[in-house]
Amino acid sequence: MTDPLDLALDLMRRMPPSSSESNLDLLVGLLPNYGEELVSSVDHPLRVKVDDSQEGAGREYLCCDYNRDADSYRSWISNTFHPPLDLDPSQSIDGQPGNLPSPVLRQLEIKANEVFETYTKLYYDSALSSVYLWDLEAEPSVFAGSSVGSQAPSTFAGVILIKKAIGDAASGNGTFGSWDSLHVFEATEQPGAAPKGGLAGATGAAKKAIPSASYKLTSTVMLSLGRREDEKPGAESHHQSGQPSSSSTTKLGTMEIAGSLTRQTEGDYPLPDFVSHLANVGKLVEDVESRIRSQLQGVYFGKTRDVVSNLRSTQSLEREKHARNLQKELMGLWKRAPAQPTSDE
Repeated sequence: MTDPLDLALDLMRRMPPSSSESNLDLLVGLLPNYGEELVSSVDHPLRVKVDDSQEGAGREYLCCDYNRDADSYRSWISNTFHPPLDLDPSQSIDGQPGNLPSPVLRQLEIKANEVFETYTKLYYDSALSSVYLWDLEAEPSVFAGSSVGSQAPSTFAGVILIKKAIGDAASGNGTFGSWDSLHVFEATEQPGAAPKGGLAGATGAAKKAIPSASYKLTSTVMLSLGRREDEKPGAESHHQSGQPSSSSTTKLGTMEIAGSLTRQTEGDYPLPDFVSHLANVGKLVEDVESRIRSQLQGVYFGKTRDVVSNLRSTQSLEREKHARNLQKELMGLWKRAPAQPTSDE
């Protein structure tokens, strides 16, 4: 018998991301025994919040389950939770409320946000990005004297959030849409390997093993694009009075194309220093986003274009009918034409 959880997740993958929260609430009500698994497995469009702390200075940051603790979200800008957590000191970690990254990982987190802010400007222009890192149980990094600290971890995890939005679906007519990408990764240092070609003839630093790192990346992109053109005021009165409405008052209504894709990838890259994690993860994210963009264009926009082309013709029906009749007439004349004698005859 098919697992109800698999059926529910399969159904959620076919629902528009813009209504994922309401649909998830309905599924949890139908399957209360699977509520925790459903909530942890379904991604939602990213939320935008404002860091109103003194250090945050009113800047915006993105929120998801990975920077959430209870009903509060950690801002990477000030490294504080909003609203503030009210925890017993005995429940805090190192005297700090909530789950905060270690000092060395916090420094890398700040650098990562600077890097991906530039990335989003180049690819998305006015998009918003946030990066959050957290510690895993691991041995210290081999880079004891790294530029970000002396106690860097050999294994850690993080999430990269990017959101690009246009218009507002609830603010009347016009075009609206959003691109939400969520990249969860885990980085693990690997034992160093000897340089290619062996160690023969190598001296000094060349004899040292070359550190590397392996990365596991799970990327989810949620896309929503739509347009609303409601009827102008007064159009309803024309219909009720029995008078034909003009084309200027007949509008499209609301049309939306929405969907999501999730892809997983792995990679091994050289790691000359601890900060090189950012370049390695950035390359993975750039490659997977490029592939997902191409797949979204083919799966959603390509299929929608085919369906619309079959439902509606951009040319006049009379013109198409005339062209078909002309084609039939020419074919008939060609069949009735006498055969031309060959040169041998």
